[in-house]
Amino acid sequence: MLEIIHAESCEALEQVRILWRRFAELLKIRFPEYMDQPFFIEYLKNYEEEIANRLPGRFGPPAGCLLLAEYQGNPVGCVGLMDLGDKICEMRRLFVREQYRGLGIGKALAKAIIEQGTKMNYASMRLNTNRRMMGVDQLYRSLGFVDMEPYEHFEIDGMIFLELKLK
Repeated sequence: MLEIIHAESCEALEQVRILWRRFAELLKIRFPEYMDQPFFIEYLKNYEEEIANRLPGRFGPPAGCLLLAEYQGNPVGCVGLMDLGDKICEMRRLFVREQYRGLGIGKALAKAIIEQGTKMNYASMRLNTNRRMMGVDQLYRSLGFVDMEPYEHFEIDGMIFLELKLK
């Protein structure tokens, strides 16, 4: 059975940290050619600092949220929502453990964070991903996200920027 909860307790935030560290490991595997690039080294350093010391930080209420998916009592995935300003939010770091993929958990998390963005009165939700992230762009497109111009700069080839109107 799948349950999606708000990651607000210390225990839930620790599970998000564990999952997002696994996500960082996945990034290193998918993008090995960038591992010695200063921008990627800095990104990973800032990423670790954020999850180690500043959660919920920009993902906290009232403008953001963190969701944790538990499957049969095990923490298996998470996703964050943060404010970009001008009634625009961003879905960040949707991640499901490898052994739980294909069960619809990623889609359930994405739908739940879209619902949260709508409840929080955001007009639209943005996200970015990369073609190497194995089919997640199809997931987002199936939920109504459409291509948009880049809203931030990345020095990684294959980036995709998507947006969903919430209102």
